[in-house]
Amino acid sequence: MVKDRGRLSDAGIATHADTLLKTALAAVRRRAGSAMLRRVRMTQKQSHGRLAFVLPAPSAAAFEAFFNHEVRLRWDTLLEATHVEGGGTHPYADAISTNRGRGWKGGVTMRTRFLVYDPPRQAAAEMLEPTGVFERWAASMRFTDRGDGSCNLIYTYAIQLRPGWLEALFGWAGNTLFAWETRRRFRAMADYLRRPER
Repeated sequence: MVKDRGRLSDAGIATHADTLLKTALAAVRRRAGSAMLRRVRMTQKQSHGRLAFVLPAPSAAAFEAFFNHEVRLRWDTLLEATHVEGGGTHPYADAISTNRGRGWKGGVTMRTRFLVYDPPRQAAAEMLEPTGVFERWAASMRFTDRGDGSCNLIYTYAIQLRPGWLEALFGWAGNTLFAWETRRRFRAMADYLRRPER
């Protein structure tokens, strides 16, 4: 700051005003930032979804196509690799499976525990620990025969992104992308089930 006979010069006034403005903006950002963090903590919640599909095979065949890990890799658009820890081609209640993503999802490897495994009716699993941008993931699948050689599949899921601010700002986008990937995946499964040579 430059003083001129007890007064600030034009340059000094500009510098002083600039300093005050920067200090005020920093204080506003701090308050807004802490308020945003409080909001993020308060609004952090999982995204849920429920998708319904009709698959062109009885529930026993559809269940086998999904849960036989060797068969699944023939059609699955989401996974590059999957295996049951401890060996075997099929999971079971309390089994842990390791799943590595395909394509742009290849950097994500998720370990899941099967909570329910009841062929050919239903299965449910949850992610064991946070992985990549996922804080939580869980899904259940329920199959019912339709009587015409096809079956209904109800796929219910819950996901939560991390860190909390990402979930608060973009949880809706994560939910939309996950639902899109899931629809794509089950379209590929339906195409596989239509193949006569499967």
